[in-house]
Amino acid sequence: MRNRRKGLFLAGILLFVAILACSAVSRHLPEASPLGLLLAALLAAVSVPAVGRLLCRSRSGSQESEEALRESNELFSLFMRHSPVYTFIKEVTATESRVIQASANYTEMLGPAGRDMIGKTMAELFPPEFAARITADDWDVVTSGKVLRLDEDLHGRNYTTIKFPIVQGRRTLLAGYTIDITDRKQAEEALRQSEARLLEANARLQQAHERFLTVLNGIDAYIHVTDTRNHVILFGNNAAKKLFGEDIEGRKCYQVLRQDSQPCRFCKIPGLLASRGEKVTVATWESYNPMTDSWFLNSERIIDWPEAPSALLTIGTDITGLKQAEEEKQLLAEKLHQAQKMEAIGVLASSIAHDLNNILTGIVSYPDLLLARLDPDDPMRPALETIRTAGSKAAKIVQGLLTLSRRGMQVDEPVDLLRLIDEYLQSPECQELQRRHPLVSIIPPAERCQLVISGSPVHLANVLMNLMINAAEAMPEGGIITIGLDRVELAEPLPGFTGWRPGPYARLTVGDTGIGIAKADRERIFEPFFSLKTQGISGTGLGLAVVWSTIADHHGHIEVASEESRGTSFALYLPLAAESGNVAPEPAGQPVAMGRGETVLVVDDDASQRQIASEILTHLGYQVAVAASGEEAVRSLHDRPVDLVVLDMLMPPGIDGLETYNRIRAIRPDQKAIIVSGFSQSERVSEAQRQGVSHYLQKPYSLEKISEAVRAALAG
Repeated sequence: MRNRRKGLFLAGILLFVAILACSAVSRHLPEASPLGLLLAALLAAVSVPAVGRLLCRSRSGSQESEEALRESNELFSLFMRHSPVYTFIKEVTATESRVIQASANYTEMLGPAGRDMIGKTMAELFPPEFAARITADDWDVVTSGKVLRLDEDLHGRNYTTIKFPIVQGRRTLLAGYTIDITDRKQAEEALRQSEARLLEANARLQQAHERFLTVLNGIDAYIHVTDTRNHVILFGNNAAKKLFGEDIEGRKCYQVLRQDSQPCRFCKIPGLLASRGEKVTVATWESYNPMTDSWFLNSERIIDWPEAPSALLTIGTDITGLKQAEEEKQLLAEKLHQAQKMEAIGVLASSIAHDLNNILTGIVSYPDLLLARLDPDDPMRPALETIRTAGSKAAKIVQGLLTLSRRGMQVDEPVDLLRLIDEYLQSPECQELQRRHPLVSIIPPAERCQLVISGSPVHLANVLMNLMINAAEAMPEGGIITIGLDRVELAEPLPGFTGWRPGPYARLTVGDTGIGIAKADRERIFEPFFSLKTQGISGTGLGLAVVWSTIADHHGHIEVASEESRGTSFALYLPLAAESGNVAPEPAGQPVAMGRGETVLVVDDDASQRQIASEILTHLGYQVAVAASGEEAVRSLHDRPVDLVVLDMLMPPGIDGLETYNRIRAIRPDQKAIIVSGFSQSERVSEAQRQGVSHYLQKPYSLEKISEAVRAALAG
């Protein structure tokens, strides 16, 4: 009976150990792993039959009980010896933990010591520190009754150990098993490293993608990718979205870019697809987009794209600024060409103008002198008046040549443009214009604003007169000339305005309703001697050339707008004077002033000029002396003083009028003088006036002009 109870007890222990071992293994091995299944099956095969047999044989007596016990022990020993995991049973106290059962495979873990580990303590099997830790852990398990799981490293290998308490009377037993998880750890580490590398690669890929998008979105050029099969935009950078709309992706390119209902006629997709495979083909072309009012330089090629077998990459660079710069460059080149032509004609004009004016002095001045001596009803008067008129016209042509030579405008005085317009509209020239063109109406400026510029009133009046003549002659069937005057602020340069400065400008416009100017002729209208009029009847071809030169001299700009059969408009932009100042009124016409016997010295290198001046001044009641050069004049003034000196400016090869005047002042500081020149007012003339010369008189001069100048100089 005792043996029977003992057999039942051992069988129970064996079954309990098997159940605990199976439970522990199942918690620490992967689900349905071969090792777990094998261990569970083995334990079941060993324990269940053994228990069954023990229970059955317990009824057969002590002999059978002892046989069953022996078989159970053998089976338990076989289990411990052949277990695929490291299994063990220990007896534990507070100070030591001793092995009482262990599987044979411990030799794989501990080496030779593993074969003789039964009966040994932890201190005999392991290093002291490691042994002390194991002993403490074992005692904690048996005293707490808890299962302990440990991960340990030994001899470069990784292990997981499960420990749990076993109660056998008063003995404190502990069972457990150890699994070598080195391969699993290495696999997990390899997997972790692989995942880390994958995450790093993904991060780098994401970073590269973000950098790529940052670059694409930072480019000013618009970039988009289009599916070649259906013309759907697959991608667009920020510049493309800003230009054409945020919703461009997924829409047809021709709808987005040009608002068309079908592919563009100049689409490059068919050609690029046809040439694909031969070589890398890029189509580069310029296009104008009316939606954005811009010019673009486009580069396109076929590329691979994840969402399409073939896609069209388009890069469009806005070249509107370059186009405008090219147009500006062309315009400047034309302006330069115009200036060069003006310079050429100016060289010609300056070489002959002085001599022509000297010749014309006799034609203009002698008729005045003769007319002053004739009776009002003398039959010679009409002929002399005709000669004087012809001479005056010739003098104006020469004056135009001087203006073209850019030696004509050195006057810098306040000019009220509104007064200048009003004076022209009341002038004999305007009355003559209306007499010759009775079907032409003139509308004066609607705004009565006083706009003052710095310049030459004579030259600006000539500009207005030329524009009015051109406008009237452009309307042979009649029409309307409209004069406008207003103030504008130019914050940016007008096209072709090379001398532009920001600030306020006066804009003077002269528009007509005439025949207009053809585009081909519009580019030549400012050329010297170019005219659309009948030569010899209605123009010399110098009028608009003189206008161009005069406005350039005044640092201004001209805009021309014309449409055939609709009319032409000239807009003159002239910088306003920094300080308007007061514009002195023109003196009213006065009778010819006679002298009171004052002495006048005429200095001129041309004998005919000296003779004409002498006769006119003598007729006016002055005593006249002459000198053929500046040096001769200086010498004559050493001997006797005169009331007034009339100096010619150019007297080659000797000293000019300015140098002569400076030498005269050295001996007679208060000497009064007038400068006379065949040229328009030059810098030398202006300097002479700054030095003290009171008046400037341009050849050819009339009797009235020289009498006014002499009278004013003597009165000054």
